[in-house]
Amino acid sequence: MIEHKQSNGKTNNVQQQPFSYAEYPDKKRMALFSLGSFAFVAIGIWMILSGGWIEGIIGVISILFFGAAFVFFLARLLGRKPSLFINEEGIIDDSSYVSAGTIAWDEIEDIGITEYSGQRWISIKLRDPQAFLQKQPRFKRWLMNLNNTLVDAPIHISQEMLSVPLGRFYEMMVDKWKRSGGIWKS
Repeated sequence: MIEHKQSNGKTNNVQQQPFSYAEYPDKKRMALFSLGSFAFVAIGIWMILSGGWIEGIIGVISILFFGAAFVFFLARLLGRKPSLFINEEGIIDDSSYVSAGTIAWDEIEDIGITEYSGQRWISIKLRDPQAFLQKQPRFKRWLMNLNNTLVDAPIHISQEMLSVPLGRFYEMMVDKWKRSGGIWKS
């Protein structure tokens, strides 16, 4: 409970609300990604119908990969579910196929911005990545291990899934993490 003095001298008791923030995917970006994925599905179909067996194989791969991407981006475009949620307990990441789910603040060792091949994202390094990864389905665990090998952090949040600038979301995450008792290394 917080006491708030009004200008007339009276005191009101105000209930302090717990912090929470929900981040929804940028609808314009999701529409563009959906259209782009659909275009590659169409190219894959064209390759199957008009090419030889090598083009056919590439076409099938294109249809499978970009078809899955199309479904994912279209679901994000039409859905009302947040990609990321920050609250007093931690982060709920549902921003990609390899999203981490719920991550408690005390599971996090470090948070940073990583750049690799011209792409920037928020990287989350865990205190015990193997224990966290063991809870994931096999294919997702393999992809997260690959992320961990490439940039020493199994969890990444891409700018493409945010409607706010990456730096602003990063600062909000770090601030909340520090307030929760997180150890700041950088």
